[in-house]
Amino acid sequence: MVIKPNDTARARYGWQSNFPTFSETETEVVRISLEKFLADVSESQVFAWDESIPKLQHEVGEVVILDDLAATYTAILEYELPLESRRPDVVLLVSGAVVVLELKGKTEPEQADLDQAAAYARDLRCCHRHCLQSRKWFRHQLRRLWLWNSRWKNQSNPCVKSRYRM
Repeated sequence: MVIKPNDTARARYGWQSNFPTFSETETEVVRISLEKFLADVSESQVFAWDESIPKLQHEVGEVVILDDLAATYTAILEYELPLESRRPDVVLLVSGAVVVLELKGKTEPEQADLDQAAAYARDLRCCHRHCLQSRKWFRHQLRRLWLWNSRWKNQSNPCVKSRYRM
């Protein structure tokens, strides 16, 4: 099922689609959808999106090539947590797991960065019944996900297979 970019004022995300759609959509189209979702977007935020979206699309595209189930996976950008205004940068719904990515553009995480990603995971578990089943997986993946983000700064083609082996 293909989910279109955010068109409604009531949606809680800036972009949502399946993996093939996300990987094939022009980066500018994704960014414009995010800009429409958020009021008063700063230049630094637009720059961060312009830097991270193409890399994320490339990685998702690799998953589409390697994994026959990738068409059933979902990419959500700038998801607004229920009852709050906080937003993880990326939420991926992959094979029954919920993956939270907070893209900081650093090579090493600070404790506050890990705490932020952990808090997003905790809040998703509390607000979404499907996330309750992934409690152990969330704790295990936080450091792996940080390493994924930091590789973007150092390599043009990180190892997709090891990240997505489930």
